[in-house]
Amino acid sequence: MIVHQFYRDHNLRLHEIPKGSKSPIAVGWPSTQKRADDVEPMLDGERFDKYGWIMDDCHVVIDIDVHDEQANGFESLAKLEAAVGFKLEDVCGAIVDTPSGGRHYYFSKPSEVKFGKVFRDRYPGIDFINSSGKQVIAANSYHDKHPGTYRMSGDCVLLEIPEKLIEHLCGISKKPARIIESQPADLLPIRPAGAVDGDRSGDEFNKSPAGVQLVKGKMESMGYTFRSMGDYWEFDRPGKTTDSGRSGYLGKLSKSGNYQLTSFSLSDPNFESGEAITIFHAYASLSHSGDHTAAAEELYRLGYASNPNNFGLDHFAEFLASFEPDESELEIGRPVEDPGDFPADCLLPPGFIADVARYTTATADEPQPILSLGGAMCLLSVLTGRKIRNERDNRTNIFVLGLGPSGCGKDHPRKVNVDVLSEIGRYDLCGPNSLGSGHGIESQLREHPAKLFQLDEIGDLLKAIKKEKSGGYMETILQKIKMLMTSAHTTYSNGATADAKKLFTINQPHLVIFGTATAEKFWDNLTADSIEDGFLGRILPLEVHGYGETQDSEWTEIPGRVIEQARAWSEFSPADGNLGSVNPRPAVYRMTAEASDRHRRYCREIDTRIPKDGSHKKTDGLWKRARGRAASLALLLAASRQGPTAEGQIEIVDVNLAIKVTNWITRRTIFKVHTEVSENQFQRDTNRVLAIVAKFRPDRSMLTNKTPWLRKKDRDEIVEHLLVTGAIVREEVKTKTNPRVIFRSK
Repeated sequence: MIVHQFYRDHNLRLHEIPKGSKSPIAVGWPSTQKRADDVEPMLDGERFDKYGWIMDDCHVVIDIDVHDEQANGFESLAKLEAAVGFKLEDVCGAIVDTPSGGRHYYFSKPSEVKFGKVFRDRYPGIDFINSSGKQVIAANSYHDKHPGTYRMSGDCVLLEIPEKLIEHLCGISKKPARIIESQPADLLPIRPAGAVDGDRSGDEFNKSPAGVQLVKGKMESMGYTFRSMGDYWEFDRPGKTTDSGRSGYLGKLSKSGNYQLTSFSLSDPNFESGEAITIFHAYASLSHSGDHTAAAEELYRLGYASNPNNFGLDHFAEFLASFEPDESELEIGRPVEDPGDFPADCLLPPGFIADVARYTTATADEPQPILSLGGAMCLLSVLTGRKIRNERDNRTNIFVLGLGPSGCGKDHPRKVNVDVLSEIGRYDLCGPNSLGSGHGIESQLREHPAKLFQLDEIGDLLKAIKKEKSGGYMETILQKIKMLMTSAHTTYSNGATADAKKLFTINQPHLVIFGTATAEKFWDNLTADSIEDGFLGRILPLEVHGYGETQDSEWTEIPGRVIEQARAWSEFSPADGNLGSVNPRPAVYRMTAEASDRHRRYCREIDTRIPKDGSHKKTDGLWKRARGRAASLALLLAASRQGPTAEGQIEIVDVNLAIKVTNWITRRTIFKVHTEVSENQFQRDTNRVLAIVAKFRPDRSMLTNKTPWLRKKDRDEIVEHLLVTGAIVREEVKTKTNPRVIFRSK
């Protein structure tokens, strides 16, 4: 695969994109200085089958989208062209047609002119992608869901966007366009990252689009309704039944650059009529009865105060701008497919998790963002243990398993977790890094009921269990893990024993596991029984493919906000009285109506696709467990955003993110089960051969080289078996000499 000459001619910034992803996943990719010669060697068609153009402020791409039947971009394009009096293809020198049927028009533009997505109401299906660090998939790249490649046409030159189009879109004449960052339809303009430096929490909040969203969400929960006016909102007060005009504005900018709220209604229950107030003042009135100090303290915990040691400033707006919810139907009965790499827009969930993950990645010799995410989630999981729950009594205890080759950087997230807990004086929350028996786990949790076990080489543990006879003491480890993981909301008992003195209970045990292993060893030693008995369904496997780019990392102090949030969670005690640690009464984080509806629909989609007659596949049980997993993850994500509070709220953004992660983990696990988990040696070898065929489409000679552990007789038998069952097919490929016969998976 080669980089298109256009990007070479214009010396544009580029970055490789993994197969199965829509954008780069390397840390700091928006600031990359890579060019064609740096990226082209990476485009092997296997791990990297596409690359992205990383834009600067002097670029704009007009994206014609056809994904939404209700918003056909080409219909809007015809409307736009009629308004300006010319066709874009006549004034554009570089046009890229996408495999999905869309189109990208490339232009240069004055750096001070920045468009947003505020034109969607008028031109639905058209996006104006611009500003430094934005990315579009480049020509010659492959698409993950549609056949073919992105193809460029035209003269392959970058022409300046016509001034008439700028004037039409921005509503100006011979004046600079108003600076508005690229944004999703329901967001106000997003300020550049780092634009606020050193402000107090209230000051930074007043200048933050994410602050506008926070106020808007709070008002919506109280009955206010909103209409987008492009770069601000109109709202109606709760219970309004007349059509006498709007009740007020939210999000208009003052001369000093602060976002404001203005109410016009004499009947508004929360705001004075005719008075313009800052959104900080509005938030304090709505959430803290006008107590600015209490509001400022909460906003500081949410991240609205700059800190020179902070790796995650104002990440929520950035996250919302890039995140795409997974609204697809589950189609449990469809053919098993590899879902590709972990979704890149889920790597930095807003708040504490993002802060820890960014610090972990930035300070690692072998940066692995996926493992940084897993470690950060487990750290927050143990800090919130026995302290919060949702209305369904789900808890935040999780079992994350980081999979990757030896030496890929699996140790560093564990070290960061230990450092943070030690810094706040809570090393008692750390368990051992190895297990000898199930009773050892119980002993640790009796010492402290919330504990993080960071276990290395889970694959070796499974191998030892697999070798011993059924009922051996090693096997009790898995049994205890399963029982304890499901007892977080109740009282755990060690069961009947002849010696009454050995009986004990643990109230609401909060077992958190962050395990690591080589992928091959884990899947090879996983048995079919572990799928049916629910052990696998309790794990969140996060797999690393290969090694990260080695960086010259230096020791850096843990960001102050990470320590403060960790300490706040450590000191948070929602229960009254001195028995709170013995018999805790966790704070309840409740789902908003929108979030609850989304989760109910998700559960219903799963239930309707699993046969009720018991004829389900073994892996259907993984989808059953996905329902509770999504609820628990949404709770954890809400805690990350909001910090410790007696009345937390789980928003739609938390549920959407939790569902997207859960769907990927479930699909990936099912794919690995079908290709790598087996009941006997023949099935194990067959699965390995099938995986090789799916990845390389080999001919007979290559297949022999890729399977040196097999005898010729066994290899031929496996190939014949796969052909007869229809798992693979023979295919003739034309070459310059004689045709070549290859194998490919169906």
